[in-house]
Amino acid sequence: MDRTTTRTIKKILTKLKPAEHEAISVAKYLFSLDPQRDYFNDRKKISTGSGFSSVLLGNWRLNQILYLLQIFHYVKYDKFLFKDDLYAFDNGFIVYDAYRNFWTLYNGQYFDNSVQDIKDKKTQQFITKYFNYFKNYTIKGLEEWYTNDPAWIEAWLERKKDPKIDFDQATLTYYQNFLPSHLHYIEQIG
Repeated sequence: MDRTTTRTIKKILTKLKPAEHEAISVAKYLFSLDPQRDYFNDRKKISTGSGFSSVLLGNWRLNQILYLLQIFHYVKYDKFLFKDDLYAFDNGFIVYDAYRNFWTLYNGQYFDNSVQDIKDKKTQQFITKYFNYFKNYTIKGLEEWYTNDPAWIEAWLERKKDPKIDFDQATLTYYQNFLPSHLHYIEQIG
């Protein structure tokens, strides 16, 4: 990446309002919305990618929902929902802390209250509304989100050596142009 591009990215990112939450706190709240573990379950998902033969469906869904919450929160509020980085892998996006702690979350162990609760009602309503919308998507429907996302395409398909997602100006502009109609629809039905 050349110096001008690096400066442009830093300038864009410094204009963003800072995220207020950790991804693990968002994940904890998501699990509270699925107490029976119907959605964040322990079944296997057969991979459609070329890497893993299967992944844990509930963990995969958690990470895809976190990704969708992150980009929709950005479009709606001009800031990301959580501070953690997203990474592109064969089966979509991963937030390491949530991915690594799936079983702790699944079993309701929540790190002995060391994970902050999301207390802000507006944030709770946002997460609840978007989770309730996206949980109705099929596996294929969720896959279509990340396989068409320029950030995933660039990080996974074009430079697999560094799967960290860079939210550059082109990607942020893509979200701002592509997502408002979806955002409007979700807001209207919720």
